[in-house]
Amino acid sequence: MARNKPDQAAKKLAQRLQLSPGNHPLTMSYATALMKNQQPHIAEEVLLSQSKRRHNDPGLWYLLAEAQGLSGNIVGLHQSRAEYFILSGALDEAKKQLNYAMKLTRSDFPASAKINQRLEDVARMQEQMEEL
Repeated sequence: MARNKPDQAAKKLAQRLQLSPGNHPLTMSYATALMKNQQPHIAEEVLLSQSKRRHNDPGLWYLLAEAQGLSGNIVGLHQSRAEYFILSGALDEAKKQLNYAMKLTRSDFPASAKINQRLEDVARMQEQMEEL
């Protein structure tokens, strides 16, 4: 990566990940190399898989949002940004991102239902914070 050869970096990191699947630092570096190598759609898949293992990592959600934006998945971008903001404690920003995503999924009932559920989760979190 330091030599500005993201294709070689991605290949080497993929090899390392075969030896150590799920290794978080390797996975994050691999996704970054893929994005720099004009392969954000693959980076998105890698990071979505990693998000199932490390769902409480704000850095992962931030990088995933970047990959989704580069690959054209705008709904995913807003959802990932929302997760980043939730983990960072910026619940109002999370709500904004979820509302942006909701506007784009009005005709997709399963996606809008998932987003609506997350909006309800954020509202509950805000209520709990106010009680403290």
